[in-house]
Amino acid sequence: MGTMPRITWLLATVLAALLPSTPMTFREVPSLETGITWMHVNGHSDKRYLPETIPPGVAIFDYNNDGWMDILFVNSGESKFFHPRTALRSALYRNNRDGTFTDVTEKAGLTANLFGMGVAVADWDGDGFQDVFLTGYGKSVLYHNNGDGTFKEVTAESGIDAPGWSTSAVWFDYNNDGRLDLFVCQFVDHSSLRSCGTANSYGGRVEGIPESETSYCFPTVFPPMSSHLYRNDGNGHFTDISKETGILDSLGKGFGVVATDVNNDGYLDLFQANDTVANFLFVNREGRKFEE
Repeated sequence: MGTMPRITWLLATVLAALLPSTPMTFREVPSLETGITWMHVNGHSDKRYLPETIPPGVAIFDYNNDGWMDILFVNSGESKFFHPRTALRSALYRNNRDGTFTDVTEKAGLTANLFGMGVAVADWDGDGFQDVFLTGYGKSVLYHNNGDGTFKEVTAESGIDAPGWSTSAVWFDYNNDGRLDLFVCQFVDHSSLRSCGTANSYGGRVEGIPESETSYCFPTVFPPMSSHLYRNDGNGHFTDISKETGILDSLGKGFGVVATDVNNDGYLDLFQANDTVANFLFVNREGRKFEE
């Protein structure tokens, strides 16, 4: 037996040993079994504002360090176009270690009222407990994990001021100082609360939709925004360094972002996925600037 056939035979043997004898299957577990009864509210209105169309984020992480993964669901809430009769909130479910979950949102203190979009989880202060950053329409919120099953909102004192419409965020160490920094995607300038008229007002005909029915605006209608980079100062405070690092120079419609070292130079770069405009690849120039 030659070298290549022998290697092929060995690989096939190893794979056969590793693969399960029966195929892996998944099943949807009903809410009655899991205890997860939370439902998302999109803030629907007759005006059909664009933020209503954006689905919510979710994070799976161990918030209390018991070795079991818990779930945080992001919800909509009070905004300048949506005023729910009953206050809405996101929902944190604690893993009961038996296939069920318990809603501990109120007990944990994750009760900020915002029109939430996404969530990024990381231990930004290095105390061993995962903290939470919620992006949203109109404002974003930073929570510090107190280490006792509760969280404290520290948005104002942290210096993270991300107004406008923030969609996604990523924690990463951009300058290799051992501290996690924060990049926040901005979507579009929706401050005008523009409504775009009927479904067939774009110059075409949409079958099945009445001529008079109001339609959602396309993102192309709204001006782009620049995203933000916040440096972790190591004392519980962050500094907005978007301008000096070049992030502010790029106007996009950010929907998602990942951090990775694309050129193997030891510094994390950023890829920002945009909607209706070209995506951005921000190359990290040794922790000093980013080049798109």
